[in-house]
Amino acid sequence: MREATAKPIVGVGRLTSPDRMAEIIESGVWDLIGAARPNIADPWIPRKIDEGRIDDIRECIGCNMCISKGDNRRHIGCTQNATAGEEHRRGWHPERFDRAANADSEVLVVGAGPAGMECAMVLGRRGMRRVRLVDAADEVGGITRWIPRLPGLAEWGRLREWRLGQLDHSRPDAPPRTLVLVCHDLRLAYKYADSFVVLNRSGRVEGGRAIPKADLPNGPDDLHALIEARALV
Repeated sequence: MREATAKPIVGVGRLTSPDRMAEIIESGVWDLIGAARPNIADPWIPRKIDEGRIDDIRECIGCNMCISKGDNRRHIGCTQNATAGEEHRRGWHPERFDRAANADSEVLVVGAGPAGMECAMVLGRRGMRRVRLVDAADEVGGITRWIPRLPGLAEWGRLREWRLGQLDHSRPDAPPRTLVLVCHDLRLAYKYADSFVVLNRSGRVEGGRAIPKADLPNGPDDLHALIEARALV
């Protein structure tokens, strides 16, 4: 290629590994790397590489939801980054969080799939007094516990791995006061809720419902009825 042109060479191919990107550029094979889908999954890839925050990069999983949503709904979307396309419309930054107005409350997040994990992460970073993430399964991750085992879908594991990494309390910038729990007893889990219960729809990375605890007069019985009726968690 170098022999054919003196112009800068841009290479593409859904490169998501910073190490591989650096290796290609340093080799001189390409001058620039075009990373459309990886930048939809994480628009701050260059900054995070420059700052050495490699583990903070939301790596593209190659599901092409961005293309599907763009074609069918005329609005871009991303399985790995649910905020994609919403940044300017809603007037907020998806990685800078203001303290919540009700930060003195405790929240129980029921359903520890990708949506529940993301919800707990953001609530923690918004300063909630305590966030507890519970799931009836033996481990968190929801559908991302088994989808990566299917042929050709190993990269879907990044949905779970990235969120687990962000919730890791050993990180100095991990969301404070956030607990990840496996709980098979809904009545016990309900005791963890102070002001709000967040239910997450099974099998969806986006969406959920926040319910004031005051709206559940019968406690865990009402919560269980909601879960059964809406096929949640």
